[in-house]
Amino acid sequence: MIPLAWVLIASSRPPTTARSQDWSSRVEIWLCSLFATLGPLVLTNVFWFRSLHRIGPARATLAANLQPFVAALLAVDPAREPLGLLQVARRAS
Repeated sequence: MIPLAWVLIASSRPPTTARSQDWSSRVEIWLCSLFATLGPLVLTNVFWFRSLHRIGPARATLAANLQPFVAALLAVDPAREPLGLLQVARRAS
């Protein structure tokens, strides 16, 4: 899906603001962009298939279902996000 989307984006005519935009960026920006793309797409699949192989499908599925809970806990303290009954109820359903 992603390669198809890139083909469609590349073949479409960009708006005037996109043509006049300065596309030159520092190397750090491109590396962060590459990591933000490859991290979620590639690393998560590698970790998922390794966990399937090492701990089996039942335990790997349990770990995958714990992901929203762990994400909510990680967002509460460092990001100072509120965690109320509404958020807990939405995660439980």
